[in-house]
Amino acid sequence: MTVQRTRTDDALSRALRALGAVELAVAAAAFLFTCAIVSLNAGLRYLANSSIVWSEEAALLATNIFVFVGAAVIFKARADVAVSYFLEKMSPRVAAWMEFATFAAAAAFLATMAVQAVLLWPLQRFTSTFILDISRFWFTVPLIWGAVSMCLTSLVFAIRRFAAIGRGEFGRIPPFVAAPVEPE
Repeated sequence: MTVQRTRTDDALSRALRALGAVELAVAAAAFLFTCAIVSLNAGLRYLANSSIVWSEEAALLATNIFVFVGAAVIFKARADVAVSYFLEKMSPRVAAWMEFATFAAAAAFLATMAVQAVLLWPLQRFTSTFILDISRFWFTVPLIWGAVSMCLTSLVFAIRRFAAIGRGEFGRIPPFVAAPVEPE
């Protein structure tokens, strides 16, 4: 059993699905770029005793992108790691309230993390990388993106759960992004 949706909820779902699709494309591109540049650099070192000077910094930035933006996609799909043993032992009503509290706490934590990351701007804006000569703050931007995206997702999940509790529904809150199915 899943929770019913309203028109506003459907608009939010479409917006978060669209954001999730963009985030998935960005994270996948960053992952593929990281794999390609690291492989190319390793091949050059082995075959030509040479390397691409900027590859390490670029790969590190791309890794930050696919980790933090990819985490936002995983969260939207509700495919993150969850310890559900205790929730399964609770009554559906208590489990629903626990889920609401978890989403609300996650939203508060993620909002705090995003604010603290933004506050790094004055410390990082004039510190640049050695090779690419870009601000170190660019390495913090994926963290901010992921934290804000997951915070919004948590808020919507919390609102959905609270509304469902009010209607007496205790089923699963559907994800915004379809999680990939593992082959059997």
